[in-house]
Amino acid sequence: MFIQIPLITTIIAIVACLYASYSDLKRGIIPNKLTFPLIGLGIILNGIYALMIGEIWYIIICLVVTGVIFVLGYIFWKFGAWAGGDVKLFTALAALLPFYPALVSYKILGIQFPLEATYPFPLTLIINSILSILPFILIYVFYVVAKTKPYLMGELLSPVKEYKKTWFLPWLSLHQ
Repeated sequence: MFIQIPLITTIIAIVACLYASYSDLKRGIIPNKLTFPLIGLGIILNGIYALMIGEIWYIIICLVVTGVIFVLGYIFWKFGAWAGGDVKLFTALAALLPFYPALVSYKILGIQFPLEATYPFPLTLIINSILSILPFILIYVFYVVAKTKPYLMGELLSPVKEYKKTWFLPWLSLHQ
C-alpha cells in the first residue's frame, strides 16, 4: 500500500490555514500549539516520504526551504510587516509543502498545467499572500488617513491627479 504523503500534507496545510484564519480573526493570534507541531509534522512526513521514494535530497531541500522561509519571515517580523504567528505559520507551510503540490495535472494545447515556478513553492505562498492582501491594506491606509488626518488626503491622491493631467486628458482631447 502506497501512502500519498503529499496529499496528506496538503490537506493538513489547508485545514491548518482555515483554523489559523479563524483563530486570528476571533482572538487576534495564531496559537503556538498549532504552528510548532505543524513544523515538526511536516518535517517528519516529508522525511518519511523521502525514504519511501528513495530521494534523500527531498528532505534536505525541505529543511533548507523551511529554514529560508523562517529567516525571511523573521526579517518581515523584525521590520514590523508580520506578526510572530505569521512567521510560524509560513514556516509550518514550508515544512508541510516544500514543493508544489501537484494534485491535479492537465494539458491545454500540449502545454502541461499547472505551471510551476522555478523558486520553491513556499515563496509562491508568501508572494500570493502579500499580493492578495495589498488592496485591503491600501483601503485601510486611505480610511485611517481620511479619519485621522483628512488634510493629507490631497497629498495621498496627488499622484493620481498628476497622472490624470499628464496621461488621461491629452488622450481624451485626441479622441473628441
